[in-house]
Amino acid sequence: MEMIGIGVDIVDVRRFARVESFSRVCEYILTQSERQTMAVSRDPVQFVASRFAAKEAIIKAYPHALTLQDIDIEKNGEKPAPMIRHASSGKYATLLSLTHGEDHAVAVACVSRLA
Repeated sequence: MEMIGIGVDIVDVRRFARVESFSRVCEYILTQSERQTMAVSRDPVQFVASRFAAKEAIIKAYPHALTLQDIDIEKNGEKPAPMIRHASSGKYATLLSLTHGEDHAVAVACVSRLA
């Protein structure tokens, strides 16, 4: 596999806690599946912040234009498993690492071309 892109993003979790219309922000950032997962998460604000950082990192790494709704981040065990909805998605593998603390969420994404 040939690595073709890397992206990183950091967000201030407190920024999401202060937003006026949290549900509207969730609809903008999260897919329907992610909103269902968020509903049972321990900390919805941290969930949205980490998903936003992850999607931004993937958008920076991906070789084609993507929107936040083109990316669905599920879990494969304890690891995040990004699913990309784009015509070219079968040509690429996307690896994602997330971490977060009380104040910040950080994501790193690597995109490789499949052989």
